[in-house]
Amino acid sequence: MTVRRSGKVNVVALFGLGFSVIGVVAVGIAVWLLYSTHQFKATARPAEGVVTRLEWSFSRDNRGRESSTARPWVRFQAEGRTVEFRGGIGTSPPAYHEGDKVRILYPPGRPEEARIDSLWEAYFGPTLAGGIGSIFAAIGLGCLIVPALGSRKRRRARELGVPVRAKVIEVRRNSSVTVNGQSPWVLVAEFQDQGTGKAFAVTSHNLWVNPEPHYPVGSEVTVFYLPEKPSINAFEIENLPEPV
Repeated sequence: MTVRRSGKVNVVALFGLGFSVIGVVAVGIAVWLLYSTHQFKATARPAEGVVTRLEWSFSRDNRGRESSTARPWVRFQAEGRTVEFRGGIGTSPPAYHEGDKVRILYPPGRPEEARIDSLWEAYFGPTLAGGIGSIFAAIGLGCLIVPALGSRKRRRARELGVPVRAKVIEVRRNSSVTVNGQSPWVLVAEFQDQGTGKAFAVTSHNLWVNPEPHYPVGSEVTVFYLPEKPSINAFEIENLPEPV
């Protein structure tokens, strides 16, 4: 008998690969930003500036709620001239107020590229990119590793396990997995261990075609399992059509 491979499994793998790539790229950007910040601080010159005004930005979310953030404008003297620049990070409530004195850093010969010397200004970008990248990478690797481990267990069950006819007792959606707004189906089947006489209920791998017309409750399906560890099992499902 042959086991059909669902094309949706490839979609899940591509989904995981895409998230992993995005995560790696975002982490790479975070590392580059961190390196760039350290290089800037290593060669920058210090100066003292004064907050001259706050620039407010307003936005609304999808529920119509308004939020606002404020960026400071800072004026300072450097290399014989007066320079004014806008802070890189907007906050709410404002981190600074008009008239506040702040320490700034600027590259020699380019005071217009000055930055406020604060941990928030220096490391917000790397922290944000690194956090987003870590989340995406974790999701992507999970989409790749979990199915791979499941496939390995099923392959072991088919190669070393004992086949038995199991009775389908449930057909349901696996709501813990969602791809493009759809969740796969699983079969739950019950069988009796031939050696001990103990009954076991096992759940199939994810199926991206509704199996109920072919394996309704009460029908039988072949399951390979390891007698010493029935949780390692594989459903032999050959009657399902390929997903569209």
